Amino acid sequence: MNENRFLKNNPKENKGNSELKETVIRSLNSIQRTGLFSKEYMENITLIFLDEKEFYKFKNQEVERVPKDQFDEQDFMQGKRTDFVGIYSKNEFEKIIDSAIKNT
Repeated sequence: MNENRFLKNNPKENKGNSELKETVIRSLNSIQRTGLFSKEYMENITLIFLDEKEFYKFKNQEVERVPKDQFDEQDFMQGKRTDFVGIYSKNEFEKIIDSAIKNT
C-alpha cells in the first residue's frame, strides 16, 4: 500500500500528523531562539517520535508515519543522524522543551 495514499485517505491520521508537526515546529522555534544551536543545524534536524503503535519521523518540516515493520532499528541504533528519541505525549513534549529552555 502506498503510504502517502494512506495518509491522504485517513483524516484522523492527517490531523494527528498536523498537530505533531505544529508542536514540533513551535518547540524548535523556541529552541532556536536560545541560540544554543546553529540555524543550519535546526533547519536540518531529524526527529523520531515513538508511541505504542507507530513511529513518526519529522524531517524537512514534515511529519511522516513510519510503520514499525519499515523502521530499521539496526540503522537507527548505529547512529544515523537522529537528534531526538522519546516517548511523550504532546503536552509532555512541550513541558520538557519549556523546562529545558528555562534551564539554559
